[in-house]
Amino acid sequence: MKNKVAVVISRYYENLKWIEQIKSNIDVYIYDRLGESPGMGVSHALPWCKPKDPNDNLGGLDIEKCKQNGLNIEVINIPDDPGFEASTYAYHLYSKYDELNNITVFMQGHPDIYKKDAIYL
Repeated sequence: MKNKVAVVISRYYENLKWIEQIKSNIDVYIYDRLGESPGMGVSHALPWCKPKDPNDNLGGLDIEKCKQNGLNIEVINIPDDPGFEASTYAYHLYSKYDELNNITVFMQGHPDIYKKDAIYL
């Protein structure tokens, strides 16, 4: 994977079907934050998160469709932690430091909650 642009997504059980709308040659790193940190107790307060399902498969994301749209997708499973998405982004920068893309965009698994049509930016 090495296109000019990368999108790093920190996912906490969100539906990722929106990624299928992206039609561009970019690298997409999905950090799937599994489990729940002790004492977090936030999943019930996040309306964009679907209930935790041990059989969850990236919220129904069709990887093959994404590949046909030009996306290179890498899924990295990491444990959940109290750092939320910030620790995910720091982990990406640390672990991919020697191979970072020219442009890297960091997004939550539900970007349209804060910015409508975020995938068109």
